[in-house]
Amino acid sequence: MSRLRRRGPVLTLVVLVLAASAIGPATAGAPVRAEVRRAANHAVVVAAAGDIACKPGTPRTRTTCHQLGTARLVARLHPAVVLALADLAYPAGTQPAFDHAYAPSWGRFKSITRPVPGNHEYGTPGASGYYGYFGARATPLRPHCRIWCPGHYSFRIGRWHAVALVTNCSEETGRCRWISRELTWLRRDLNRHPARCTLAYMKNPLFSGGFGATPEVRPLWKVLQAHHVDLVLAGHAHNYQRFVPLTLHGVRSRHGITELIAGTGGASLFKLAATRHQAARINGHFGVLRLALGRGHWTSRFVTERGVVHDRARGTCH
Repeated sequence: MSRLRRRGPVLTLVVLVLAASAIGPATAGAPVRAEVRRAANHAVVVAAAGDIACKPGTPRTRTTCHQLGTARLVARLHPAVVLALADLAYPAGTQPAFDHAYAPSWGRFKSITRPVPGNHEYGTPGASGYYGYFGARATPLRPHCRIWCPGHYSFRIGRWHAVALVTNCSEETGRCRWISRELTWLRRDLNRHPARCTLAYMKNPLFSGGFGATPEVRPLWKVLQAHHVDLVLAGHAHNYQRFVPLTLHGVRSRHGITELIAGTGGASLFKLAATRHQAARINGHFGVLRLALGRGHWTSRFVTERGVVHDRARGTCH
């Protein structure tokens, strides 16, 4: 496999006028190096995936336990930021699972990782393995909370505003009591940070083909849509999917949000079906979503574990 040339996370000085639509799948077998050369120059590179590490000691098969392979891919992409899209240490997010399966693979990027928890993290009461492993990186708001310390937070990626959201209401506090607090925080956060470009990421997608669609996240999407968020990243469904820009109600619109699902970090693969407004669906491949976030625009690539680009897209910010 060709070695990639390092690209530094610098910001673009020119606003590119790009259509907020797909530009189609890459040529079969296209190497990663060629895709990197054609990526938006001078943009911040982000790598994202969820559903990552198998139970410690589980043997690798064709469709399970590829976390070491996807970690090697992340290293070749040279991201400035890694977004870990939940369900990071199977089966129950215990401290040994993080220490002996996640840490030897994706743990090498811990210093640049911004995680969110999933239901498997809450297989351990209070997601103590997850919060213990990531510490302040998983709860940046802890110094500002008194009784309830949330797992949601926000930060900057270059010129972009990024929002990490928790979508496991029953695991977080029971009976979805968290939702009103998270929604209140989300509205305030987006009002305080009116960036031209904003992305949100979470475990559960709103739209998915055959498995993973989660209507319970509608209240979050409603707030994201009202604040003109550009991208939503999710895991949960163990394949790659990309949707055209959609409104909360699944209507195609240039003012809608582009949803990208990358539950392909290494744990296992599910074969999912095509569904309405699904611009791309990649079954049977572990891989990583590579984003280049520029000033007023974005590009994306889904790169498989073997270094082949199977989907690419681009768009401008709202």
